[in-house]
Amino acid sequence: MEEQIYQVNPNVIFEELQGGALLLDTDDFRLAELSSTALIILKKTDGLSSVTKIARDIAIEYGIDESSAFQDVRTFYEQLSDKKIVRLLSQEP
Repeated sequence: MEEQIYQVNPNVIFEELQGGALLLDTDDFRLAELSSTALIILKKTDGLSSVTKIARDIAIEYGIDESSAFQDVRTFYEQLSDKKIVRLLSQEP
């Protein structure tokens, strides 16, 4: 299984709010709102941590099944990638 590693687009800035965050893409000035869980994932998106590691951290933090966390994190990254908020850096074997 390949390990995917993402990085936040450098043109995206975010402001933490109570219960989440507000994102601004400075390329096209689109706004997006994130939940508190989504913000935690975004903060862990450092260009070094794999989707598996981030999902494991989320599973531990929220006491949920690791495979469910992995599916949720992977879906979240796919959605953010489509919106160009994050980008896939690498896929490691």
